[in-house]
Amino acid sequence: MAVLTDWFALVAAAVLPIALAVVARDTPHVERLSIVNPTPYMLEIRASTPLDGTQTLVTILDPGESEAVEFVDRGETWVLHFKGDGYEVPPLQVQRDAFVDLGRPYEIPVDIGNQIADLKQGQ
Repeated sequence: MAVLTDWFALVAAAVLPIALAVVARDTPHVERLSIVNPTPYMLEIRASTPLDGTQTLVTILDPGESEAVEFVDRGETWVLHFKGDGYEVPPLQVQRDAFVDLGRPYEIPVDIGNQIADLKQGQ
């Protein structure tokens, strides 16, 4: 019985580090960020990458609202998609370090609100 226990301990000692490495590699890095919406529109904010158009919901913010959100890190270059009052503006490409590690809230560019206003006027 001692041989079986020793064998099991040996297998566990060999397999456990490999399993932990696989889990750590496949677990996406989650970022925490505060975002400020200075526009007069409720905004739906999604993120993707330049190489993968799959959009992930980041948050929905009311006009003037600020919110701390957690979301999966999209890598060095992010593509932010904004939709307000049913209008989607052209995506905004942002470098990760200009968006994530600011040490202060990320303020959505006021121009996003201006673009939505222009789209509404051109109905």
